[in-house]
Amino acid sequence: MTPPRRHQRGFALVIVLVTAALLALIGTRLTAAGRTETVIARNLTAQAEAEAAADGAIFEALFHLLAPAATAWTPGPTRHLLSVGAAKVAVEIKSEGAKPTTQSSPAALTLIARAELPSGGRATRRATVTLRPSDGARPYRIVTWDDGGEVSGF
Repeated sequence: MTPPRRHQRGFALVIVLVTAALLALIGTRLTAAGRTETVIARNLTAQAEAEAAADGAIFEALFHLLAPAATAWTPGPTRHLLSVGAAKVAVEIKSEGAKPTTQSSPAALTLIARAELPSGGRATRRATVTLRPSDGARPYRIVTWDDGGEVSGF
């Protein structure tokens, strides 16, 4: 009969505890990575919503610029506040020169839209539009459209 080996007692327990600790560590890291990815996705969604709101505000400003004279927006220091979806958007219209008087003297306008969502998404868009007097019912027509992209400093 062989004597019991006292130095090997509890060795299986140590292996099980080390394995359980490693599995707990791996589970913690996976959970943390999942939460980080969720936050990144939420931020990207908020940014895309803000960009879409700013783009929509640029187009709405164009409609107001081309409206009949009594209701049309004009370039100047006035900020026009709009709600586009959940976003609040401030639109500025800046004149890059004198108002056109003939077909050969187009007016260049810069439209700047700054959108902000309650969830934290922000975006700023700029578009440069050249308007020329029209012979029709509308006072101007769009000659060129240049999407200047994002504007820093908001």
